[in-house]
Parts: sequence; C-alpha cells; structure tokens
Amino acid sequence: MRVIPGFSVNDMPTPPTLEEDARRLGVPVYALDGPLGAHPAGHSRTGSNGEIFEIAVSFAVLVNPSNTEDPANFITDTARLHSVLDGLKADRPEWFRERLRMGRYPTLWESVVSIRPGDGPDRSLEERLASHINHVALNTLDDRRSAWTDAIPTLDHKVSASHAHPSSLKVDGTVVDAITIDSDPDITGWATATEETIILVAVDRGRVNPDDVALVRLTFDGLERTPV
Repeated sequence: MRVIPGFSVNDMPTPPTLEEDARRLGVPVYALDGPLGAHPAGHSRTGSNGEIFEIAVSFAVLVNPSNTEDPANFITDTARLHSVLDGLKADRPEWFRERLRMGRYPTLWESVVSIRPGDGPDRSLEERLASHINHVALNTLDDRRSAWTDAIPTLDHKVSASHAHPSSLKVDGTVVDAITIDSDPDITGWATATEETIILVAVDRGRVNPDDVALVRLTFDGLERTPV
C-alpha cells in the first residue's frame, strides 16, 4: 500500500451509502434474505460517465443476528483488529470505523449484484452468472488462485456459461424462474431477471446452505427491509 506523507483517512471523502447509490442506480437493489443471518456489509458500484449501472452488495453472515457483538459471530482471529479499533484516534470518521468493525465477521463478498438492463456489456444471463462466480471465487478463495500472469492472478477452475441450467429462486417471497451454476468446487450461483433488474447471486457453500438462499428487495423506508 502506498503511503502519502501528510495524508490521512480524515482527508478522504465520505463514501456514498448503499441507499445513495441505490437511488442513483434507479432500479430495485436486492439482498440476501431468509434464515441466513446475512446483513449488508459494504458495496461496490460499476458505471461510466458519471452513471451507475451495477451495484454489488457484500454480506456479513452472523450466527447470532440479534446481537452483533456476540463473539460467536466473529471470525477466528480478531485480536489484532480489535486492537486497531481500540487504538483509533478519536477524530477518525465513523464510516472508517464501521468498515473495520465489519472486518470481524465472515463475509459473502459481492454476493448479490443488481444490474440495470441495457447498460454495460451486452452479455447473456448465463455469461453474466459465470463471470460473477469466477470473480467471487478469484477474490475470496486464496487457495484457488494459481500462478500470476502479467501481474493478474488466475483461477484454477473456471466455470462457463455452458455450465448453467434451469433452476428457481425465491425473490420477495415468490419462487421465480432462474438459472444456476453449481459446478464450481466452492461457489454456487443463480441469475434471474425481474422487469427492472438483472440479479446475480454467488454464495460460498462453506458459509451458507444454498437451500436457504432467497432474495428480498431492499427498501429504505422500513416497509420491507432496511439495511443494518
């Protein structure tokens, strides 16, 4: 990591919230629901020319969702992270503290992607899903990364669009048609499309049971589900 003399996290702009970016996306954004104990734990966005056309949401998986400070929720080794949190200067911004706190939990990184149709690369649903699964596996499973080529890591076993087959997925309480790819050694994924949103899902089977995966539309008025 490059260190810039005289520059601190206090000099960084406050990152946009999930709600702010969801409103800019302009189509429904989805989250994991059901008996997973999954809570939004950060997001990324993709776009161009000042427009957002894709949001990927990560989720913390909690054993005890009713008490986020229960040590049973934490990854095995959090001593160093807690030490960093305890030693933070009082003027450090709250968004920075929250990102450090979320690092204590096992995470499904960029698990659910919501895409505005008609923007970005023109690809089939099967191609989008295969790419998403490979992306998640490459960035979260250290033992799956093979030799670096031209400074870019490669994945040991990639899935492809040809691995997709018909399936179903519960979205907002209704079972809808979907496709799935379950040929990856660690990750299972689904893809479906509503009238407004293309949805991609990828979960690590070591952290959640694929049979429990369901989606719910995120809202920010408390009517359906408010991110925590």
